[in-house]
Amino acid sequence: MKVIFLGTGGAVPTLERSHPAIAVFFDGEYILLDAGEGTQKQIMRSGLGFAKLTRVFISHLHGDHFLGLFPMIQTLSLLRRKKRLEIYSPVGLKDVLQELIDKAYLEPRFEVKVFEIDNDSSFDFGKYEVKMFHVLHGDTETFGIRVKEADKPGKFDVKKANELGVPITLRGLLQKGIPIKTPSGRLVLPQDVMGPPRRGKLLVYSADTRPCK
Repeated sequence: MKVIFLGTGGAVPTLERSHPAIAVFFDGEYILLDAGEGTQKQIMRSGLGFAKLTRVFISHLHGDHFLGLFPMIQTLSLLRRKKRLEIYSPVGLKDVLQELIDKAYLEPRFEVKVFEIDNDSSFDFGKYEVKMFHVLHGDTETFGIRVKEADKPGKFDVKKANELGVPITLRGLLQKGIPIKTPSGRLVLPQDVMGPPRRGKLLVYSADTRPCK
């Protein structure tokens, strides 16, 4: 997991700080936590590019947290994106986006799939899990966002594998969790040569909120 802060400003941007947006990069893809005004320009400046963006998670529907979505969708369409973009948000964003698309005569070249959330929700994407949970921000429905990287396999114990007579050609199977038999007929289980799983990194984004449990 790699975290890039694209915007850390408040409701009014400054010359040094853009509206809220955080990119969380995994192997081969990245997601956004919020997408305030100017997010697409910050993506360009960061060198991330748009091709590996797969999902956007919006904490709440105050403009400084989501108004960068529409211009970014327009840019992605102009760049002839084909891959679906998923957006997870509190209820209400779908209608806002559709109204903007209609009024601007924009027909995206790719699917924009909006999932509206009204309860604490968890999503498993394989490489990572995302949990959206309610936090307190006045009368505005607001979600904190928890991103958990998937656990990684433990380290391969080369010394132990040698002692058990595991050929190099079969070690990859053990690393994938598949038992093998050595040329001598000995059954070797993955746990015989693999260390304990390495816990994935964890990121929690509280968005705009006052202290709460």
